[in-house]
Amino acid sequence: MSVSAVQHRDTHEGFAGLVDWLIAHRIDAIPADAIHAGKQCMLDGMACFKARLHTVQMESFARVLATHSNGHASLFDTVQLYAHAANILDFDDCFRGEAPSHPGATIVGPALACAHRLQRGGMDLLHAVIVAYEASLRIGAMLCPSDDAPSKDIGYASWRIFGAYIAAGMLLGLTREQWMQGFGLAAQQAPMPMILRANPGGGYTWLKNGYGAAASAGVMSAYLAKEGFIGDQHFFSDTFGFRHTYGSDRIRPALLRSMPGDDWWIRRVEFKPWACCRWSHPAIEAVLEMKPSLDVNAIAHIDIHSFRKFVDTLDSPFPTNLVDAQFNVRFLVASAWLADDINAALREPDFESTAIRALFGKIDVHHEADFDLQHRADLSIPTRVVVTLNDGTKRCTLLTEPPGSIRRDAVRMEHTETKFRATLMPLLGTQATSKAFDIVMHPEAHGASDLMDALCLAP
Repeated sequence: MSVSAVQHRDTHEGFAGLVDWLIAHRIDAIPADAIHAGKQCMLDGMACFKARLHTVQMESFARVLATHSNGHASLFDTVQLYAHAANILDFDDCFRGEAPSHPGATIVGPALACAHRLQRGGMDLLHAVIVAYEASLRIGAMLCPSDDAPSKDIGYASWRIFGAYIAAGMLLGLTREQWMQGFGLAAQQAPMPMILRANPGGGYTWLKNGYGAAASAGVMSAYLAKEGFIGDQHFFSDTFGFRHTYGSDRIRPALLRSMPGDDWWIRRVEFKPWACCRWSHPAIEAVLEMKPSLDVNAIAHIDIHSFRKFVDTLDSPFPTNLVDAQFNVRFLVASAWLADDINAALREPDFESTAIRALFGKIDVHHEADFDLQHRADLSIPTRVVVTLNDGTKRCTLLTEPPGSIRRDAVRMEHTETKFRATLMPLLGTQATSKAFDIVMHPEAHGASDLMDALCLAP
């Protein structure tokens, strides 16, 4: 048997084992700490997508989806809207390791929309969410390219389609054959790989990581499989399978054979305190630490040193819109220093502020080669911030892990609750926000439709 034939067999068997796990799994097999983590992921994800539906970008997106719907959005349009909204302000959860992504964007909102449509209970929803995190993150790791991969366009949305597919498949109760066909259908519809980076003339795509399209196609794949639709089974192949679409130089099906054992990956999900690119968070934290003891008028200059990808991604001209602001470390640092509440400042950035522009002009971003090695080794974010005062004295802070990192001090449930309430209370009011929180924390007493109603989401 050829090497490629063996690889195809191993990959097919890996997915077959995953499918057996999906079919047989029951929520009472999930340990308490993973249940706790699942609820935390749901709270964070719902806060992100619900609040961000009201941004300029998402209102435009919704108008386009509604153009031919006569006011009645399809499930697939709703899923696309929720997934894209979750990621539009870069406030959503993160996973590192060998499956770097924002996993909740293609799982939480899409799962809620499906569970509501199918009239599923709260425990069904929670189960689907946790299983989708576990299985899709392992698929991402299975496909993760080596450092020697020739392609540098590794788009996370390409494999994040499986998060939405698995969540919907769990809620639909797919059979073994339907699961296998659906994986092929999802792989065939996955978005092309694309890494978010600055455009040549500055600025960023408002499609962000493409999670909306991925989620919509993932859910559609589950519904097609339920109808008996036949999918592409070549996606298992090492010769011309999905890993080539993704841009990877390898596939490791053995990672699907330990689902999940005692190692629940959902416990490693990290949460953001600020609505902007995670790479900027150590720099923001550094200036917030210095801010109480320094007068902004005494600042002569700020130098930010980090790895090459940081510089290429976050050092841009002064932004003019919400998306560009998230990926501009000079604007973010200036806003953090001058604003009382950085998240409030980022919800409606003040692009006309003369004070922000003046401080922005005093900030430079530098590449530090030693930080490249550190970032490649463990995906840390080594960042040095040096503030030079008018009298020539300097203040320096070096950070390698952002707030909320599990390597440092993971975000506790009470912090996620604070984020949930602070994000949604201005939109929903105290009573509805508290009701939504209670439903997530006590899903056994509620249905998915109760949560939709509490979040004031149209069917």
